[in-house]
Amino acid sequence: RRRIAGKDGPRLRHPVERLDAVELEPAMLEASHFFDELNGKPLDDPRVRVIVDDARSYLANTRERYDVIISEPSNPWLSGVANLFTREHFQKAREALAPGGRLLQWLPLYATDPDVLRAILAALRSEFPYVYGFVLDRAVPDLMLLATTEPLDPSDVPGFESLPPAVRSGLYRVGTRSTAEIWSLLRLLPEDIDALIAGFPVTNSDDNLF
Repeated sequence: RRRIAGKDGPRLRHPVERLDAVELEPAMLEASHFFDELNGKPLDDPRVRVIVDDARSYLANTRERYDVIISEPSNPWLSGVANLFTREHFQKAREALAPGGRLLQWLPLYATDPDVLRAILAALRSEFPYVYGFVLDRAVPDLMLLATTEPLDPSDVPGFESLPPAVRSGLYRVGTRSTAEIWSLLRLLPEDIDALIAGFPVTNSDDNLF
């Protein structure tokens, strides 16, 4: 199992047991070294396993079970990317999660019209009974969709002072400095997701790629 949550200093910032990084384009691995001074050279950490593969193919074939899957492909309206936002892909992600595991899906909202958003939300909701929408940067139109098979409890959103120093430092970097500001990042509850997709006839899937 992999736990996404390291050590201060160089390499990974938090005490994960293991982290698998799946990247389709080898040139991205080379390009990452331009940011070594900022990111602490995470690919040099022995806990990181780099897998050069298509993420969808990997999830469909792996026998691993993950505590957390973080998906950050390119924008869904780009050629070759839409199938990472389909019901079938979300099904494979759910099947690759350990019991109690969570999927975190990045979804950019710029250049994404409301119907596209609803089609993707419908696809995610069809595989996960609970979907929550968070923002990371209040000035950037992106959503972080947290999908789970069990509802979140208020205790799942911890108080700022109870967080490890490395986590607080990371939140400082994105302008979040208090418990109230952590809670302010939560913008959509499962019932809000259901209201957005209610009556919408399209679910983004492999056979329509809406």
